[in-house]
Amino acid sequence: MQYISSNKVKEIYFTGMFTSNQGDLSVQYYDPESKRLRKYYPDFLALMEDGSYQLIEVKGDNKIDDEVVLAKKAAAEEMAVASGIHYLMYAGSTLMKSNVLEPTLVVQQASIEI
Repeated sequence: MQYISSNKVKEIYFTGMFTSNQGDLSVQYYDPESKRLRKYYPDFLALMEDGSYQLIEVKGDNKIDDEVVLAKKAAAEEMAVASGIHYLMYAGSTLMKSNVLEPTLVVQQASIEI
């Protein structure tokens, strides 16, 4: 669990599966099911008002702990650390029920802060 900062989104870019192979933002990961290196396209890239970036992924509640999702998350976290950005993963129900930009809200997420 992590507190969300009150830092507001300045711009947001959709980078997910509908843009696959159309842009440069992909994360290479090892797929534990196929035993191959694959590309993963996180859902959003957000530029925050303070100039920082957040790489955001939304997953169905039933997929949050899936082996492949966890492999993608680990690879995205590594890339985020190397790139100086924050990686966040939200369960879909969290976004449907909550305003994740509220400064006092606690949500389940993956977060790397540098």
